[in-house]
Amino acid sequence: MLWLDTETKGLLQKETPFPPTAVGTSEFGLVLLSPGEQAEWIARAICRINKCPSHEAASLLQHPLPIVVNDGLSHEAALAGQFELVSCDAISAFLLSEVLAGAGQDYLDTVFGKVMRSSEFGLVGVSISNIPNSDSGHAFLDQFFGPTAVDDIQQTSLLRRRVALKKARIMKYWADEIGLNFRIHKGHSE
Repeated sequence: MLWLDTETKGLLQKETPFPPTAVGTSEFGLVLLSPGEQAEWIARAICRINKCPSHEAASLLQHPLPIVVNDGLSHEAALAGQFELVSCDAISAFLLSEVLAGAGQDYLDTVFGKVMRSSEFGLVGVSISNIPNSDSGHAFLDQFFGPTAVDDIQQTSLLRRRVALKKARIMKYWADEIGLNFRIHKGHSE
């Protein structure tokens, strides 16, 4: 299943803040701001982003936050990297590599703080039922709940979790594509 199609890209970033020529020729830095709770899952995402072995990803995660995951990505690769990270409950941002390299720490701290406080990363409840015991069901669980979640398909017919709003919207799109019953619950109840 192709997870990052044009519609998913639109969900990740509603509007490109750069002219098309700048996006096509510039490099971007992807920065991990908050790693979520499952280090192995995050390491797998970094392996996918950087096309590197797991020991390199694990080593990168030993650095203090914020961590520059990669500072030479195309716009599309940076967007795909952010998708990989939000899928595993990590918060990230991407900036032009030249801004990342040349900006002062105060500026970067301000930008990263705004990202962390963004409503995009606020938690909402989600519930999923009718998960098919199929390749598409397994791929959905693996992408959005981690490698161990595939076992959950055998144990329950309903999954409830709290996830970032950005992740919930992407999950909703893919759940609709594969026929899952998916609901987003705003507020405190799930």
